[in-house]
Amino acid sequence: MIYLRAADRFDALALANLRAASLSELGLLPNAEVDAFALQAMRGFVRLFTDDRLIAWIACDDERVVASCCAVFYERLPYPDGSRHAELCGVYVVPAYRRRGFASELVGEVTAAACAGGARKTFLRPSPSAKGLYARHGFVDTALMVFEKKPLPVEVPSYPILAASPGG
Repeated sequence: MIYLRAADRFDALALANLRAASLSELGLLPNAEVDAFALQAMRGFVRLFTDDRLIAWIACDDERVVASCCAVFYERLPYPDGSRHAELCGVYVVPAYRRRGFASELVGEVTAAACAGGARKTFLRPSPSAKGLYARHGFVDTALMVFEKKPLPVEVPSYPILAASPGG
């Protein structure tokens, strides 16, 4: 029997394994690194739950966790109606369980929990194929500019560099 429930810190390993599977499926995590990443991610999930910065819902097939949806809370500068925001993330369904509506149900539960948890705004960064799912839940496609940290280019001066000679 498949059922949905709110996750807690005791589900951190299951959430981490789903996260690793998702990143591996997207080609962002080599298969050889999946297990090590899952352990690292488990610690991150525990920390987020402990700091009251994470809400998550999961779908379970008996005792096996087969889908997840999370929201991470963060603070922004003060606004009259609150400064707490949430990012919807970690939406993943094991391939054998897809196309049954689990992602939609989980997104609905997590967005409701984010609102109940005081989120002024909830946003996400969806894949192009998932935009319809989120639009059905009230998300609006807006422009978002993202800065990705990249190494700065090293500029070589075009003028000669003079060095002092020792004792000179």
